[in-house]
Amino acid sequence: MSFNLISKNFYKFLLVSLFILFGVLGLARSSWAVTYTICSSGCTATTFSGLFSAIDLEPDDVIEVQADTPGGSKTFIERVTPGSNDYGSAGHPLIIRVRAGDTIIIQGSGDTGYGSSGIYMVGAANGYITFDGFNLTNYGYSGVRLSGNSAASKLPGITIKNCTATTSVISVNTDTTQCYMASYTDGLVLENNTCNIADQVNNNQTDCFYFAGVSNTDINGNLCNDQNADGDGHNDGIQSQGGGGGSVPLGSTYNYTVRNNIFVHRGSHTDAKQLMYFEYETGGNNYIYNNVAYALSGGGGGSQMISVANKNNGTNGNFFVYNNTFRPTGNILAFVTDVYSPNITFKNNIVYSEQPNSGGTISIANTAGSSASNNLYYNINGSSEQWFRWGTTYYTFNQWNTNVEGGTAVWGDPLFISTSFYPYDLQVLSGSPAIDAGADISGAFVVDKVGTSRPQGSAWDIGAYEYAEAAPPPDTTPPSPPTNVSVI
Repeated sequence: MSFNLISKNFYKFLLVSLFILFGVLGLARSSWAVTYTICSSGCTATTFSGLFSAIDLEPDDVIEVQADTPGGSKTFIERVTPGSNDYGSAGHPLIIRVRAGDTIIIQGSGDTGYGSSGIYMVGAANGYITFDGFNLTNYGYSGVRLSGNSAASKLPGITIKNCTATTSVISVNTDTTQCYMASYTDGLVLENNTCNIADQVNNNQTDCFYFAGVSNTDINGNLCNDQNADGDGHNDGIQSQGGGGGSVPLGSTYNYTVRNNIFVHRGSHTDAKQLMYFEYETGGNNYIYNNVAYALSGGGGGSQMISVANKNNGTNGNFFVYNNTFRPTGNILAFVTDVYSPNITFKNNIVYSEQPNSGGTISIANTAGSSASNNLYYNINGSSEQWFRWGTTYYTFNQWNTNVEGGTAVWGDPLFISTSFYPYDLQVLSGSPAIDAGADISGAFVVDKVGTSRPQGSAWDIGAYEYAEAAPPPDTTPPSPPTNVSVI
């Protein structure tokens, strides 16, 4: 390790001395941050564990992991666990990243234990660390495993972004399998990540994202690609175990923001498909918007796009469900709450259903503090069935529109661009009844899933995407030569 010729502490002592000498009192902390490298040779270290054991990392420090050649690929067979003295701070995270253009694979052993995770911080308090750009493969349990000590001592400020996690259990019967798992964290950010679940054995549950006792969590721009083929008890895109579930205390789970994600079930597994499942007590304000959720195969019992189920534990907070696009297949329901989950706002969503009979494609069981408006619905079997539940009453579309949405709901084929094969394109075509039919929710957000400003027309569109007319082609006609010009 070439950097060890001069210890980091002595290096920082020299910088602090210069800082005092020149009296630059406003000098930022980042001005003496250090960038370390991990690679096969010529770097600070050759392994993660070697660097973590040799150096105490601090706010604004950067670890850059490199392939042997720029743009190349390199595999590490080890667990990434920063040491107890490695930490960032609010606004000044410790950053562990892949060099731009490289592919860095953190490969697990394929076993089923907690310790098989690629990024692993359990019982930790040294937060404010960002992990950026890793491929996590061959995990029987989870690609990322994060946990604080307890609800009273949460792991703060972790960001996982631009990572891909793949679980691939083929012959080992495990209890649970998740791509990203977090318990007792605060301020967790999951941004632009991919989860690929391809299990082929019977597990208790399989999730792209699993949370327990977390708070102030932002899940933004991720892809959940579930190809599970087994008969798991749960098969979720997101599962949140809130207060009252297992050993999770009341009051510990609150304030989710779930936005701009794609959740898709592609596997042959039929039962308990829940693309977003908020179970037990979830407090605070929870915003679910600009998401796309669909299934390529039908579902059996307990299958929903979104489920909010307090199960008589503590007191739920508010759920704001805005501008999502749902395309369930078969018997899969779109949005379901239980009788212990009040304070639901359901607005500007597209629900395209294939459910063949009555049963509540939309089911809001507790109407206290709840409302629905400006949603677009379509069912290939027609509008006369009682697809909607409000409290204890089941409605046809016309009854629902009159009694619940006040005439603001829309019935019609949303005209998706493509649903013939994976991946679906659930943007809408010109002429869609979703265009300019939504309510203004600019107090919560002002762009669609891909960053297009809302509105593009006379009003907001319904669904995750705002329809934007293609810009006219540039005028390439050369100017006409001047006429009747006299030269003096």
